[in-house]
Amino acid sequence: MRRNRGLTLVLLLTGTCMFAGVTVKYDHSVDFTRYRTYSWIAARQQDPDWNERMSNAVDGQLKAKGWCRVESGGDASVAAERTRSGELAIEIFDTNSNRPIWRGTSNDEKLTKTVADILKQLPPAPNPRFRFKLVKGETFH
Repeated sequence: MRRNRGLTLVLLLTGTCMFAGVTVKYDHSVDFTRYRTYSWIAARQQDPDWNERMSNAVDGQLKAKGWCRVESGGDASVAAERTRSGELAIEIFDTNSNRPIWRGTSNDEKLTKTVADILKQLPPAPNPRFRFKLVKGETFH
């Protein structure tokens, strides 16, 4: 009996750690397929090295989803911060309206994994039947 309780506790703790408290909220009325470019508006943290690591991690995940970073005027605007409680928050805004459209948070401290876990839930997945083919030298806006 004691052995079963120990096993149950280990499984419960493992399950809790696996999901690291990722929370995602988004505007369900937004058509996310129209967002293909983004610009950074903020990566807020006292440590400049953290800001660079954060933006690189987010850039990598968004690029894998088919989003392209532009210096300014992207379809979406991205902000990331580490709160006083240590929570990582990534927010995406519609650039034209400045309205928040997506927010993901996590309490995991492993930066790259946390960013991947948060942005894994960025809706929706691109439609595999719909692909853009750019001619060399052409940019997508």
